Amino acid sequence: MEKLLRFHKPYTLQILLILGLLFGSALADLFLPTLMADIVNFGVVKANVPTIFRTGGKLFLQ
Repeated sequence: MEKLLRFHKPYTLQILLILGLLFGSALADLFLPTLMADIVNFGVVKANVPTIFRTGGKLFLQ
């Protein structure tokens, strides 16, 4: 195991960055259904077009 860790040591920062980005991506994926529910509940049902566009913009940025 020590031989294997020796090869990973120079890439520790990159590995931590990748893990952080993957965690952020997972959180964004879990937030998408909430945004879709907000579009339907507060935009479509109440016929509030600005809410649809605002929430759709958030969804696009995700």
